[in-house]
Amino acid sequence: MASRWRWLIWAVPLGLVASTFALSWHLDPDFWRSPASLMRLAQEAGQRGDQPRALELARKAVSREPKNADYSLSLGQICLEAGQPQETLDLIRRLNPQEAKTSRGLKLQALALDRLGDRQAALKLLAGGLEDNPEDAELLVIAAALAAQGSYDRPLAITYYSASTS
Repeated sequence: MASRWRWLIWAVPLGLVASTFALSWHLDPDFWRSPASLMRLAQEAGQRGDQPRALELARKAVSREPKNADYSLSLGQICLEAGQPQETLDLIRRLNPQEAKTSRGLKLQALALDRLGDRQAALKLLAGGLEDNPEDAELLVIAAALAAQGSYDRPLAITYYSASTS
């Protein structure tokens, strides 16, 4: 008689594992992906133009590894491309100050400020970054492009453009 019920010893744990997996899959179909995999998929979705999916995947990666500055900056870039400049600024402001002052961090902050309508703050931020690293070509190009958009900043734009090409 006991041998007839022996299958329960295997069926019950297997059923629990299967139901746990099914529930996890239902709550988050990406639960099994690593943060690096999530970020790679987010960047691919962004390149395809699927901004909602890119944001979803990047937010999951950042939530799983909140101290990873590269993930936060990538999420900031995706937010900026999705038309959410305030979220970009909020993400970068939560970073370590040294990470926020990297070329990539300054670029994202400046572009977000510009999209929020505060070009002067963006130019001031870039000018501060260029004081620390005056030969950063990427910052020079961004600063020149932003300065060229305002008629009163054209001499500044010419200065930045000439510095970026030398």
